[in-house]
Amino acid sequence: MLKLYSSSISPFSARVELVLRAKGVPFEDLGSPEVSWPELGRKSPAYLALNPMGKVPVLILEDGTPLTESETIITYLDEAYPDPPLQPTDRAARARMRTAIRICESYVAMPIQLTFPMLAPADRNEDALTHLFAQLDRGLGALERYVPDGTYFVGEKLSLADIIVFTTLYVAAVIPGVFGRPDLLAGRPKLMAWFERAHRDPLLADAHLRLKAGSQTPPSH
Repeated sequence: MLKLYSSSISPFSARVELVLRAKGVPFEDLGSPEVSWPELGRKSPAYLALNPMGKVPVLILEDGTPLTESETIITYLDEAYPDPPLQPTDRAARARMRTAIRICESYVAMPIQLTFPMLAPADRNEDALTHLFAQLDRGLGALERYVPDGTYFVGEKLSLADIIVFTTLYVAAVIPGVFGRPDLLAGRPKLMAWFERAHRDPLLADAHLRLKAGSQTPPSH
C-alpha cells in the first residue's frame, strides 16, 4: 500500500490526497512526521533521507521509493492510475491545463511560500512582505485571465489544474490576514466566483473542509 507523509494544513499535501481520493487508490496516511512520528521530524536525518528539502508531502511507493514535490507526485499518480484521467486528451486543452498550473505555481504559490519563514512576528521583514504581496497580487491577476465560466478549469471534468489552483487559492485567501494585509482575492471577482463554483465538486469541497479543520486544530507537539 502507498504511504503518505503529509500535514493537515498543507495545500501541497491536500493536492496529493485529492488525487488519491479521486482515483480511489488506498493509502496509509502517516500524518505529519512531527506529530505521528516524532523521531522522524522533518529535520531528522531519517526524514531528510526521504526528502532532502525536509518538506511534506512525501509519498512512499509500494517498493519503498519516496516521491517528493506535490506536482511531481500527482502527475505520477495520474499516469500510474489512469482511471479516471485527470489530464484532458485534447492537446490544446492539456496545454491550457499546464499553463494554468505553471502560472499558479510560479506566480501565486511561490510568493506565498516565501512568506512562510516570516509567520512569526519576530521574523517579519515588512518591506520584504510588501514586495511578496505585490508579487502575489500580480500572480492572481495573471491567473484570473485564465478563469473559465464553468466549474472546472479545463473542460467538464476535474483535472490537475483544478486540484492545484483550488488548494492554492485556499491559502491565498487566508495568508494576507495572517500578516494583517488586505484580502487580495476580494479584488479578483472572477477568481472568487470560480472558487465558489468549484465547491460544487464534492472532492474539492471536502478538501476545503479538511484544510479549514486542520488550520483550526492546535498542534499536538
